[in-house]
Amino acid sequence: MKKVIVWLALIFSFCKLNGQDLKRVPLSKAEKKKNILAKYLYSEKGSYGVIILVLYTNGSFEYSMYSFRQDVISFGKWKIKQGILVLNSTITKDNLPIRIDYSSDTTNRINQCKFNIIKNSAGIEVSDAFVLINNDTTRCLPSYASCYGRYTTIDSVKILIENGITSKWVKLKTDLGQSQINITIDMNMLPSKYYVIENGKYKMVGDRLVETGL
Repeated sequence: MKKVIVWLALIFSFCKLNGQDLKRVPLSKAEKKKNILAKYLYSEKGSYGVIILVLYTNGSFEYSMYSFRQDVISFGKWKIKQGILVLNSTITKDNLPIRIDYSSDTTNRINQCKFNIIKNSAGIEVSDAFVLINNDTTRCLPSYASCYGRYTTIDSVKILIENGITSKWVKLKTDLGQSQINITIDMNMLPSKYYVIENGKYKMVGDRLVETGL
């Protein structure tokens, strides 16, 4: 129940931030050297947070949102079509990048869990990563050595993060034996801090970006 309340608060704060116009701000000399094309900002006194959107000359963007509950970031590609700036994240809701390998090392195993503790590419534990086994009804949380549902064999797995981002289903090798399953989230940041943007749209009006869909 506590986690539900926290996520409702996050959603509320993000909704308050979304829908705000972004204003273009001047670039510093250092920023110009980083191939930044434009930088937009939303920050108001008494607001729930800050939004920073950076557009790079190579067509990539970085979107940062700082709220009273949590800071999140997104990165991906941008394009302009008929005066509308369109943003699409590199990582979408159902393509969280993961890597799977096998070993006999049980250093990162809790109790007799078949899955070692899930970490990201930087070696940081991802404690809110669920492993869905064979279907969506059986899932395990390796950081707590807990499973919901039962299984006798493991055919395929999918990762589900508490914020709703998932990986694709991945087939496992058939002869697992005593091998431990190592799953790595293939990103340097925690996936819970990643903000997915799919066809986020801003109308370009002078030095402002007016949100039309995010």
